[in-house]
Amino acid sequence: QLCEAALYLVSNGIGFFMVGADYIYFSKDNEVKLELFPHKGSLREWNFKNTESEASIVKKIGELIYRLYELKTLGKVYQPMSRAVSEGFEMLLCESITGKIESLEQLLEKVEMLSIDYYKDSQEQSKRLLDIGDLFFQRGDYEEAEKYLIKCKEIREATLPGVHPSLGAVYHYLASLYCSKKELKTAEFYFDLCKEIFNEVLPSDNYYLGCFYLNLGVFYKKKGDFVSAETFYLNCEEIFTEVLEPGDYMFSKVYLNLGVLYKSMGHFESAKSYFGKCEKIRKDLNVQGYELACVYLNMGILHKDLGNTQTAIRYYESALKEFEAVLDPNHYTLSKVYLNIGILYKNKGNLEEAQKNFEKCMEIRLALGSEGLDLAVVYANIGVLSLAKKSYKEAEECFSKSETIYEKCLTEPNLELTKLYYHIGELYTESNHHQEAQKYFVKCYQVRKSNFQVTNLDIEFNKKLLSLQKDNSKLGFRVSLNLGNLFFEQKNYKPAENYYTQSLQTSELLEKAKIYNNLGSLKLEVKSLSEAEEHYNACKSILDSLSQVPKVERFNLLMNLGNLYRSQGRLEEAKKSYLESQKISQELNSEALDSTLHMNLGVLYDDLKEYEESIKHYNKSKEIKERLLGRESVSVASIYNNLGVLYKNLRNFDLSLENFSKCEDIRKKVFPEDHLSLGYLYENLGNLWYSRKNFQEADKYYSQAFEV
Repeated sequence: QLCEAALYLVSNGIGFFMVGADYIYFSKDNEVKLELFPHKGSLREWNFKNTESEASIVKKIGELIYRLYELKTLGKVYQPMSRAVSEGFEMLLCESITGKIESLEQLLEKVEMLSIDYYKDSQEQSKRLLDIGDLFFQRGDYEEAEKYLIKCKEIREATLPGVHPSLGAVYHYLASLYCSKKELKTAEFYFDLCKEIFNEVLPSDNYYLGCFYLNLGVFYKKKGDFVSAETFYLNCEEIFTEVLEPGDYMFSKVYLNLGVLYKSMGHFESAKSYFGKCEKIRKDLNVQGYELACVYLNMGILHKDLGNTQTAIRYYESALKEFEAVLDPNHYTLSKVYLNIGILYKNKGNLEEAQKNFEKCMEIRLALGSEGLDLAVVYANIGVLSLAKKSYKEAEECFSKSETIYEKCLTEPNLELTKLYYHIGELYTESNHHQEAQKYFVKCYQVRKSNFQVTNLDIEFNKKLLSLQKDNSKLGFRVSLNLGNLFFEQKNYKPAENYYTQSLQTSELLEKAKIYNNLGSLKLEVKSLSEAEEHYNACKSILDSLSQVPKVERFNLLMNLGNLYRSQGRLEEAKKSYLESQKISQELNSEALDSTLHMNLGVLYDDLKEYEESIKHYNKSKEIKERLLGRESVSVASIYNNLGVLYKNLRNFDLSLENFSKCEDIRKKVFPEDHLSLGYLYENLGNLWYSRKNFQEADKYYSQAFEV
């Protein structure tokens, strides 16, 4: 039966492995060559009683041999194992077929563990440990991979000189492992050790050095250092150009990574070009399945971001076709592709196709026993479709299921949950349940104002909420104030001022003081400095008249007065105001207030041309904001923007570009493409390239700023 399995595999051009063979040769499908001289008696008569059918047994052996084939190197001849290892392997294979070993992976691990005992030499043993670590790494079992790679490292550190390529190799594996685990500090530690060794022992055009640069690029991309990532990717491409034939598969890996990088940087045309190069190589080499699907998937994401819905759908569907050819019909990846295709069709207004894809996604996730947020997202999207079809009962059922899952699974608010609240509000508005609609719009706003940046969605549901309120003046004041804040955040100043003025009708003095403070900030933004000062003074008068005032309101006023004085060139008064607010911040022990203070001090010291102090305060603010809001918050982007301007003025153009690029990456994810924040950033990038005498790039960014 083992021979039958081998014959089946050879006849299908897959490859062959047999215990007891003198030579085991693996090659490409069209170059299979085998020379088999089995040792006498090495193929035993196995007892297959109480097993599945013969065909099933052959299939299991075939799967095993195929997996072993995948782990070997094409074109390499392997000498026979020792007799003990050979017999041990046969025993394990027999146990696998009779069901004592549950999976091929488990069998492979046991084979590796068996063989390790027969490699007494420390370097041979370290190779086996490296192979096992790599096996776990490729399977995504990072904890087990780490265990074996650390053992390999310990052997090599104890037995090899400090600068040795084999030591560099294990450091490289560990660096890649920690990069995949997103433990970037540890990854950087091993990359540095590896770099030190490779730079000394490898020639500058060494293939393995190119592979190392490729992984370094991936590391810096994850770290958010796009400039360094680009440098290492291009270094890798340069080495591969020296040592590989044009069109080699490895070029496609470089091009794919460059495409992903440029997409993240907002350089969409460059991204499209590199994705196209990757696609061409993989098609020319007849690479299909998962590898080609990844290219199509990234092209789909790119065109979705560009708003090219039909092209995005075409690429997603091409990716789906390739994935379906190699993945299990109920693989989770397929459900993700179906979901994204459904969303694209929904946005396009093709509800029937959207419904089909959402149902396929749901079918897979239910078959996999998915729970929690995976199902909540699908229920919410089906609910939106039902709402568009005016099927209110079905929409309510789907929204209810989605809401129940979200509120059960989430420990803190999620952006998708606020969208769900909004859609439920829409449902109840359309079905004339205004009280319920109002409840969900309020929930939506309360969560969003505390956790997320403003979008057009916030404006729309507050307008709907305002239209729903009848004679509730308190609610009317609150919603008017909300709308004023939202328009202000979007830098849409005229409606913001109108709504703030409406909300001044409140009889609550503290609330009125806050509104005057907001109006002062609005006038400061539009450079009406005298009006800004009037509003701030009105705020101060009210606060001074109250017996009890929350300290945070005093802090906000002092901050804003500092900003006003700075804009008027009264820098020492600004500094005094900021330092007064610092005392309040220390009393309240608030990191959020500290981050605002450090941000403003950074701007002030920049104006005072005390650049080291400015950079120190910007970095303090960034550190706090990243901790409180995450690395991709708009507040962090603003600091990157300010640092970009500062470094440009210092003529440190590389650091300036690095910070502007990080700002651009965040703002493009958060804001619509016509948002003023992007316009200001493009203008700054234009100024940077103009200073560097690169007028083509300057023209590109000035044009983008002009369009906004």
